[in-house]
Amino acid sequence: GTAGINHCGDVIAGNLCDSSDQNHKKFPLNEEIVTSLVKSYLTSATGALRAKALMEAFVLPLVLEMNPVASKTNAKQQKPASRSLTSLIVSLARDRPMECVDAVFVPSMIPPMTQATEDWEPTRFQCELVSRVLRAGRDSLSIQAITQFVETLMIVDTDSRRLKWTDNTMPLLTTCLNRRPSLSGVVIARMADEIVDVLSPHKCKSMEKNMKFATLFNALVTKYGPQLKSASKVDPLIESVPRLKAF
Repeated sequence: GTAGINHCGDVIAGNLCDSSDQNHKKFPLNEEIVTSLVKSYLTSATGALRAKALMEAFVLPLVLEMNPVASKTNAKQQKPASRSLTSLIVSLARDRPMECVDAVFVPSMIPPMTQATEDWEPTRFQCELVSRVLRAGRDSLSIQAITQFVETLMIVDTDSRRLKWTDNTMPLLTTCLNRRPSLSGVVIARMADEIVDVLSPHKCKSMEKNMKFATLFNALVTKYGPQLKSASKVDPLIESVPRLKAF
């Protein structure tokens, strides 16, 4: 069952060990072993809950290790996802998209409950890995899964665990919006509110000339204009435009 899969993952990762050096341990399985494990035990007959548990236990740790804050490794050790890890993620996103979003993509974009700190944010390489899946042609993430990904990220109510808009995450959000997922009015309104807040007089100095932020702004307005109008967010956005100097 799912509990057994999660327990096996904890045992292999050393999460049940009392050692004081536990936080500095690397996940002991490499991409090749995890890929073999997934191919052997994640089949079309595997239920959604078990598939999600398998990814959380064995695939997610590999993606989290790309983040030095999440994995307690040195920041200088940041590096892009290997070809084998990228191939594994692309195949999971193609074959089990919803489970991949819930078990791998969302947890790698927001701080874990135990690390909801102000300095935590997804790394450039983590965001590039997800973006790679979004642009993988026939193997790209489905529209339904992209909807679930964006909705889950934007609906998080705890400020300390909300997705941070950074130079790494904004291009990823833009890529999602450009695929035109069917987002709810609540999510569209929240994104509009975030833009208005970022461009408020006491904050706009940091973003007013940021081209990545401007591109995200443009994608939201051009792709979701009717929903912004229905949510009464057009006027606040128009009032914010003069403070944006990147257009």
